[in-house]
Amino acid sequence: MHIYVVNRPELPKVSVSLRVRAGTMADPRGKEGLATLTTELLDDGTSTRKALDISDQLGDLGVYFGLYSNREYATATFEALERNVDNALAIVSDAVRNPSFATTEFEREKNRLLDVLAQQETDPGTVTWRVARMMLFGKDHPYGRPSEGLPSTVQKLTAADVAEFHRTWWKPDGSALVFVGAVTLDEATAMARKHFSSWKGSAPALTIPPTTPAPPGRIYLIDRQDAAQTTIAQVLPGAARNSNDYYAIKLADGVWGGGGFANRLNLNLREDKGYSYGIYSFPQFHERAGWWSAGGSVQTDKTKESIAEMIGELRSIGVTKPITADELERSRDLRLRGFAQDFETLGQVGGNVLEAWSYGLPMSDIGREPGELKKIDLAQVNDVVRRYLSTDKSFFVLVGDRSKVEPKLRELAAGEIVIVDAEGNIVNDARADEPRPVPGKP
Repeated sequence: MHIYVVNRPELPKVSVSLRVRAGTMADPRGKEGLATLTTELLDDGTSTRKALDISDQLGDLGVYFGLYSNREYATATFEALERNVDNALAIVSDAVRNPSFATTEFEREKNRLLDVLAQQETDPGTVTWRVARMMLFGKDHPYGRPSEGLPSTVQKLTAADVAEFHRTWWKPDGSALVFVGAVTLDEATAMARKHFSSWKGSAPALTIPPTTPAPPGRIYLIDRQDAAQTTIAQVLPGAARNSNDYYAIKLADGVWGGGGFANRLNLNLREDKGYSYGIYSFPQFHERAGWWSAGGSVQTDKTKESIAEMIGELRSIGVTKPITADELERSRDLRLRGFAQDFETLGQVGGNVLEAWSYGLPMSDIGREPGELKKIDLAQVNDVVRRYLSTDKSFFVLVGDRSKVEPKLRELAAGEIVIVDAEGNIVNDARADEPRPVPGKP
């Protein structure tokens, strides 16, 4: 277990976070949602405390106990007054080490997760980005599988599955325990030894297969009859978090579609054309891969036109109209002004420490961003744009009314249209047309 301490004695409070390598990438195929369900159950009782005991005891200490999973890690976190940290850590360590996974609690959390998934099925944005991940990384790839699972996979999970996942993946070797606030390294180390010294073991190495991305140039369409809008995702491969392109990508994204309203995509589709309330782009950086995407919701009757404009903007920024010096400076200024906001709370500081640890970065990387952003020049930004933002690498995922959208998309001839369901499965009439060339390609 790695212990990190950021001493901030100004207030008598301490934020504590434990991160283990038990993220959703460890879900077995066909059991997607297992890591999420396991993590959510950790505050629902141990061998010596019932769920209500945990809640009441932490409540008496004025502590909120948070649990969450992402692709690569699971995290338990809390914040307490300085005088209550040791007692709170005793309860939290018991919860993460000795969960009981009682049948009643398991069924309640499982049903709650199923309710969440049922609600997500009605949200076009959730469906769009879920299918986009599947198509970019591959449905069987750990980065492509849905992190919270699907109704069909969660329904089959058992309490035995959860217990086995916890035994296998919630291990101290390779974990991180972060303290931020009115605490010294000696105090934090003493508490860690007191509550975790008997916790032993290592999680197995996670095998990550090669990605199997969908062919570029396609338009994947999920039918939602009578949808008032079409939700669009334009998807491209991106970079891992430790890539040398990381900072240049962030600056380029501020021009393409990230960072407020004054970006190319939003100025075009919202301000000029009025097709959407907002179209934005964002890069996502994982430990071993990444993606760079743009999207939003547009008027149904402007779907074809919106796709055409997004293709045009991608071709423009990468080929015909490179980023200008003024655009770069606006993006840089926005990023620099927003940097301090990531360190406003103890929890945010701890989150930055955890991020550096998670991606194998030196702790000095935490404060590195402003200096790195200032060093990036125009040539570097346009270089990453040329290498990443290409119509030759992109595809679209749409959720909308097929009867209204598909005929217009055929007119556009922007790529092969493939009809899929909300789980990324090709439907019977999947190949709605013959493969069509991408505009501008021979």
